[in-house]
Amino acid sequence: MSLSGVVGQAGGQLTLGGLSLDASGARVLVDGEEATSQALQPGVVLSGSGERSADRMRLREVEVQYRVRGVVDAVDVAQGSLEVLGLKVQVNAMTYLYEENPDDTYTRLTLADLQPGDYVKVAGIPQDDDTIVATRIERKPIAPTDPAYSRVSLRVRVRDLNTSAFTFSYGLKTYTVNYASALVQGTLREGAMVEVKGAQSGQTIQASKVRVYGMTSPGTKLELSGPLANLDETAKTFRLMEYTVNYAGARVKGTLREGAWVKVEGSLSNGVLMAYEVEVKYSHSGSGPYTGEIEGPLSAVDTAALTLQVGNQTFWADANTLIKWNDAQGQFSDLRVGDWVEVKFDTGRANSAGQAYAVKIEVKRYAATPSRPVELEGTLTHFDAAARTFQVNGVQVSVTPSTRYEVYDKLVTAEAFFGADRTGARVEVKGFLNSSGLEASKVEVKKK
Repeated sequence: MSLSGVVGQAGGQLTLGGLSLDASGARVLVDGEEATSQALQPGVVLSGSGERSADRMRLREVEVQYRVRGVVDAVDVAQGSLEVLGLKVQVNAMTYLYEENPDDTYTRLTLADLQPGDYVKVAGIPQDDDTIVATRIERKPIAPTDPAYSRVSLRVRVRDLNTSAFTFSYGLKTYTVNYASALVQGTLREGAMVEVKGAQSGQTIQASKVRVYGMTSPGTKLELSGPLANLDETAKTFRLMEYTVNYAGARVKGTLREGAWVKVEGSLSNGVLMAYEVEVKYSHSGSGPYTGEIEGPLSAVDTAALTLQVGNQTFWADANTLIKWNDAQGQFSDLRVGDWVEVKFDTGRANSAGQAYAVKIEVKRYAATPSRPVELEGTLTHFDAAARTFQVNGVQVSVTPSTRYEVYDKLVTAEAFFGADRTGARVEVKGFLNSSGLEASKVEVKKK
């Protein structure tokens, strides 16, 4: 079957539409170029083919598709958005933000960590107004002096096409694409979805290649997953992954609402996906972006007051807080002391007690099992240089001779790390749980 959707994650396993992904025998492309299964990461958008069984999706050939690669023009933390190469990118609780490290690992970021001039890759869902609802943003450490800094790619709709001047615009219309010297595949027309590759020169994209997307063949069986938009309950339609979905004859599991994450199965007819099953995976995408995150075991939960505590930090929640449980929606009442959770929070929406608002709570109860890989993120306390131990969110952390250390994105030795008092530092720790706490494989000190 053909498929298109946003890759999720549950229990350390990649998923698509709630099914585990098996990419062991798949051909993987990234924006048309050969890649490995390492390119499949939480939040990327893929399109291709696969075979579905009761509990997994076995990929055959898929392409990871980024909407834009290029330089950040502006960041608006208050509005939860940024502009990248003339495209508005909206960030919410479901957006994964990462720094791509030289060793092919990733460090988590928040929107506040990004700034104009950063080079990023953005995956997400395009809206009718050309805004991208971001599902994954990766910052790449490319210096402006590097030739790669000017290389860009876009997946956009053509606006203001001028066939005489060989130009068109897109998105916010602050950039112009010049395709006079480009290899053009397909016929350009106003509103057509195109892939553009080229180089940035000021406010102009000098295109080397422009490819027009073709329509999927009628009758194709298709499975989509992601956030819906433009819900019309009268016409029984919505938009998902660039398709109009008609659900008039579908079996609908859950309640449809604007912004809900759904899985859709159907077949194409006259450019419309005629759905026969629609399943609501998440009823909403949270209520805006986050300014920080913390990971560790829950030390306290108050289901009446809707508050929770990780380490010594307390957060408040409400009906708009997204509770994620093994790639499905959960309830606040499901939370238990000792559950391993990741909390994305917004300090700008603190309550009268000074507690930050929990935008998203992802439960990772599996991680509390010894020998399972886990991550901790929070403030470092109980620093003991002699014993080479410390705590994060109440979890005792020990190290080994093979533990790696980074301070502000630079590798340092164990001696350098423990040679300075790190108390109060914001850290991310990766490792394995044991009977006494967490044995770290990597410790990273991050900028506050």
